[in-house]
Amino acid sequence: MIYFILYAVLSLFLVAATLVPLLPLAHGLVRTFDFPRVQLATLLLVLLFLGPVVFDWTVVLLAFWSLSGFCLAIQLVKIMRYTPFVKVQARTAKAHTIEQERVIKFLVANVLQYNRRYDDLCDRIQQEDADICIFMETDQGWVDALQKRAGDYENRLERAQDNTYGIMLWSKFPLKEAEIRFLVREDIPSILALLSVPESRFQFRLYVVHPEPPDPVSHTVERDAELVMVGMEAADDHFPCIVTGDLNDVAWSRTTERFQKLSGLLDPRIGRGLFSSFHAKYWFARWPLDHLFHSDDFSLVDIKRLAYTGSDHFPMVFEPVFEPETDSENKPVMANGVDKEEAKDLLQAVK
Repeated sequence: MIYFILYAVLSLFLVAATLVPLLPLAHGLVRTFDFPRVQLATLLLVLLFLGPVVFDWTVVLLAFWSLSGFCLAIQLVKIMRYTPFVKVQARTAKAHTIEQERVIKFLVANVLQYNRRYDDLCDRIQQEDADICIFMETDQGWVDALQKRAGDYENRLERAQDNTYGIMLWSKFPLKEAEIRFLVREDIPSILALLSVPESRFQFRLYVVHPEPPDPVSHTVERDAELVMVGMEAADDHFPCIVTGDLNDVAWSRTTERFQKLSGLLDPRIGRGLFSSFHAKYWFARWPLDHLFHSDDFSLVDIKRLAYTGSDHFPMVFEPVFEPETDSENKPVMANGVDKEEAKDLLQAVK
């Protein structure tokens, strides 16, 4: 009897954990359950298998088994988009059509402010030789250590902070315009820049964000509002756009899905894989937090996760290529009235 009670309690918890994030509430207790969908799906699958194996079929067991199956279906619908079993959203660049001078290689790394394994990250920087490097959680120690290895990155914008929200942009391309902004709080910076790629004679807008993570005991209005602001800016921008950084949110959450609808940007993970970048130390608790979204002016050459560098995030590499003459594989779903109303409420809440 005790084992069935435990089975029932775990089933009810997983059902609640599946359904809670469907609520349109900007609160950490709700939004936190967006993150572990893969883990929840795995546990639900285990329960579906164990139920009829361990216990005799009864009406009660059938009810719990059916609820678990329904919730597993919800989780799989969310996760399935980030597997190779569906069509890619951002088109794949064809090897024979790639013009190398149009490829922009990004290295995106949340360094973990208290991590002091500077050389490990610097080795990755040297190995990858990216065109643009983005670093987050950079305090003065990180700024000093990285500057010694800046090399060809003559164009830099750096903001050292000791509250885990420092941010840095390194670029081999000229920064025609670049500024540190504070969209929702005076201690959480983001970057807006216009970059010029001289060899191929095009320019693109870059947005770098690192909003506050969800806290189970407080609201997520500021994080959600910052993504709304950036999404709406990108939608109105007449330049090709790229948004990247540690969004402190997973790709399949209500918040990020709303951002993508508002911005009209494409997610290169869709149809390719999760590429989970956090938590680097715990294989059983990983999800994708470090993202790059781009306008349909770009195709994708590559996306990969780099080796451990001492941070709780793995560095990520994204390689879009500028190909505005080619149509996207699939357009994102555009914002509806509900999305726009939620965005309006979020913006009003942070005024």
